[in-house]
Amino acid sequence: KTVEGVYQYTATDGGVIVNAGNAPIVGAGAPLAGLMFLPGGSTRNFIIGTPITGSAGFAYGGDGFRNNEMQPAGLLETDKLYSKLTFDFTDATSGYLRFNATKSHNHMRILSDNRSTAASYTIYRDNAYLSPAMASAMDSAGVSSFRLARFNRDFGAIALDYENKNYDISAGLKGRFNEKTKWQLTVGHGETEMNAQVQNVSNLAKAYAAADAVVNPANNQIVCRITLTNPSLYPDCVPMNLFGYGAPSEASKKFVLGHSDQYVKNTQTILSAEMQGELFTLPAGPVDYAIGGEYRYRTLLETSNQVALEQIKATGIQGILGVYCPTIALCRYGGWNQGNFGVADAHDDVTEGFVELQAPLLKNAPLAKSLDFNAAYRYTDYKNSGTVGTWKLGFTYEPIEDLRLRATRSRDIRAPNLFELYAGAVNAFTPGLTDPVTGANNVIAVTRTQGNPNLLPEIADTTSYGLVFKPHWLKGFSGSVDYYDIDLSGALATTTAQGTLDQCKAGIAAQCALITRDPATNNIQQIIIQQINLNGRQIKGIDFDLSYNSDLGPGKLNIRSVFTNTIDYIDKIGTARIQSAGWFSTANNLAIPK
Repeated sequence: KTVEGVYQYTATDGGVIVNAGNAPIVGAGAPLAGLMFLPGGSTRNFIIGTPITGSAGFAYGGDGFRNNEMQPAGLLETDKLYSKLTFDFTDATSGYLRFNATKSHNHMRILSDNRSTAASYTIYRDNAYLSPAMASAMDSAGVSSFRLARFNRDFGAIALDYENKNYDISAGLKGRFNEKTKWQLTVGHGETEMNAQVQNVSNLAKAYAAADAVVNPANNQIVCRITLTNPSLYPDCVPMNLFGYGAPSEASKKFVLGHSDQYVKNTQTILSAEMQGELFTLPAGPVDYAIGGEYRYRTLLETSNQVALEQIKATGIQGILGVYCPTIALCRYGGWNQGNFGVADAHDDVTEGFVELQAPLLKNAPLAKSLDFNAAYRYTDYKNSGTVGTWKLGFTYEPIEDLRLRATRSRDIRAPNLFELYAGAVNAFTPGLTDPVTGANNVIAVTRTQGNPNLLPEIADTTSYGLVFKPHWLKGFSGSVDYYDIDLSGALATTTAQGTLDQCKAGIAAQCALITRDPATNNIQQIIIQQINLNGRQIKGIDFDLSYNSDLGPGKLNIRSVFTNTIDYIDKIGTARIQSAGWFSTANNLAIPK
C-alpha cells in the first residue's frame, strides 16, 4: 500500500551531522550528530519522527529527505519504418526484399546525488565555509571533523538520455523443383546502435575535492585543499559550500557534475539455405524431410569515456572515502557516481546444419487413428563456445478421435551471446550486504559487472509428455495437460553480490574467486558480477490449458484457463542444491511461485 508522510532520516537536503552508524544521533566520537544545516548555514536540532519498524532509515514525519526525483515515465519518442517488395520471376520462383528500421529516444530523471551513509562527506575544522558558531561548537566538543550526510537536491536530478537506432535488411529467393520439393535461400544484415548519456552525475574525486574547502594562507582566498596539496591534479577545482540547501555555487556544481557517455553497436549477418520435400511414401502416408544450413557473423563494439574507465585519482584529496579508495593505490576504477560503462570489441561466427523428418507410422488402424514419429538433428559450431549437437525424438498418438497423446525427448542448447561473453565492465556500489566472513552488516561493496569469456553453452535434456482431449460429446471444449522435466547442465545464471558472498562461505571456490579482499583487514574491496555456468539446474512442472467456446444467443462465449504448477526449480552449485520453486531467493534473485 502507499504510505504518506515518510522521510529517510539518514540525510537532509541541506546536510545533517551523523554518527558512525549513519544516524543523526549523538554517539561515541560524534558529539555534534543531529545538528542539521538550514539555508544560510545556521543549524538546529534534527527531528527524526517515528521510525518505521523493520525499515531501516525511514520514519513517519520529522526531518529527513525524500528521494522523489525519479520520473515514473520519461520522454519516449519512436519512429518506425517497414517495407517489403515481392516479385514472382516464374511460376516456380519468387523473391523478396525487406527493410525495417526503428529509432527511439528516451529521456528521464532517475534520482539526485546522495552523499549519505557510507558516502557521507567528511568536514574538517578548517573548512572555510563553516560559520563561526559551528567552528566554536567543534572546538567546545573537542572534535576536528564530522560526517555530513547530504541529499544534494540542489544539484538537480541525474538523467538518462538514450537514443537507439536499428535497421535490418534481408533478401530471399524461394521456389520448387517439383510439386513435392521446395527450396529457399536467405541473406540478411542488421545493425543496432545505442548512444547513451548519464547526465548531471557527480565525478566522485571532484566531489570530495570541492567539499574540502580551506583558506589559502598566501592570499586569504577560499580554495580547494587539493589546490595546495596537489595542484596539478585538479587545477580548476572550485570549492563548494555544502552548509544548507542552495549553498553550492553554480561554478562549484559545474566543476563537480558532468556526463558519462556510452556507445554500443551490434551487427549480425546471416546466410541460410533450406530444402524440404518427401523422401518416400509409407502405407500411412508420405515421409517428409527438411534439410538446411545457416551461417551467422556477429560483432559487438562498446565504447565509454575516460572517467568511467580510469582509476579514481585521489592523491592529495583529504576526506576521500574508504569505500571508493581503501588506499590511494587501490582506488576503484570508474570515477562517476553513476554510469561507469565499460568497453568491448568482440566478434564471432556460427555455422550450423540441420535435418528433420516426419513419418506417419499408422493411420486409421485398430486403436490407432494415427501414430506419427518426428525426429531432428542440428550440428552447430560456435567460434567462441565450441561445437554442440542437438536432437529431438517425438511421437504423437491418437487412439481415438477425441484424444491425442504426445511425448518428446530432446537435447537442447543455448550458447552465450556476445554481451554475456564480452560486455565491458560496469562499476557500481551494492549497499546493504552482510559479510559472512567478517560479520559486518549493511556493507557497501564495489561491484564490477562484466562479461565472462569462459562461458560454455547451456545443455538441456528435456522430457515432456501430455495429452489433448477434445470430446465429441462436449463441442467447443479442449483441454491439454503436459508434464515437463528439464535437466540443464552448465546453466547460465547471473551472480549477485550477496549470493556470491554466501556461496563462497559455503565453500564454492568459483564464487570465492569473484571476491577481492584487503589482505590486512579482510574487508571486501570488490565483487565481480557476471554470468557463470552452474553445475546444473533442474526444472519440473505441469502445464494446463483448458478452453470452452460456445454460441450464446447473438454472440459467443469464450472461456480459457491457462496455469502451471512448478514442482522443482533447483540450482546445483557444487554440492549445494538450492530450491527456488515457491520461494523468493536472494541468492539467485529469483521469485518462482509454485
